[in-house]
Amino acid sequence: MKDLTDKIIAIEWEMFDGVENVSGRAACQDDRETFDIMRRSQFEAWSEELLLAYLADLDAAAAQGRNLLTEKYAYIMEYTAPLEFQAIKDRLPPVSDEKKALVRRITDLCLAASDEIAEAYPLLTARGRPLRRAQQTDGYPSAESYMLGEFSSFSVRTLRLCLDYLSRLSASKRNIARMILENTMRRYGFASLDDAEARLREADA
Repeated sequence: MKDLTDKIIAIEWEMFDGVENVSGRAACQDDRETFDIMRRSQFEAWSEELLLAYLADLDAAAAQGRNLLTEKYAYIMEYTAPLEFQAIKDRLPPVSDEKKALVRRITDLCLAASDEIAEAYPLLTARGRPLRRAQQTDGYPSAESYMLGEFSSFSVRTLRLCLDYLSRLSASKRNIARMILENTMRRYGFASLDDAEARLREADA
């Protein structure tokens, strides 16, 4: 699994490095360490089958001369900069009705998982993105907008596998948002989510 995750992150980083922003290169494009932490924390919460499917999406895009990360951020613009998105949407792969439905269902499952974590760890989760589109300001993507954009860059096959995986997690009372956040906090030196929340509470006291 580590070799698979390493390969995905290497491809993603190369694509991320090549994303061209209207306002110029973003600072995060020179921060490989944070990129690695955030992406690795997510991918380690996925199944091997889902990782392989997403790797196939990356490989297919590269073979076609497409940058899947550029497409992801372009799709996010539909929810953060809709007027600008209208000007570029014809350059993007079309999103079918089936894909839109899958993206919405997957996003809703992830948001429900995030709601549970936000309730249990309010200080910790407040440090992240606003959860829903209605809470975002100044074009900064909410978690919902980010997920809608990212999932729109996946193939239908990968989305089907993702929905199946998340549905199985939910049925077994496992929370994907908790899994990802636990991976993240461990990389930042915290023993657990409880440890991270307690330290923030102490800092705010």
